[in-house]
Amino acid sequence: MGLSPATAKPGVAAAVAPAATGILDPSTGRPVGANDPYFLEVNHELSDKGFFVTATDDLITWARTGR
Repeated sequence: MGLSPATAKPGVAAAVAPAATGILDPSTGRPVGANDPYFLEVNHELSDKGFFVTATDDLITWARTGR
């Protein structure tokens, strides 16, 4: 359900939001956390397998603490 070109009014341009940029680190000009070893490892594991593998107790601890 949504707007499609067939239902849009003639002469009215579609509203498109600009791409998100995130929070940039002023010292590097890159997104915050771009050089964080934890996030680099997470990115590597996701790009390698496409999913995470973890122990159940680690998952439960993460869910409880949010870390």
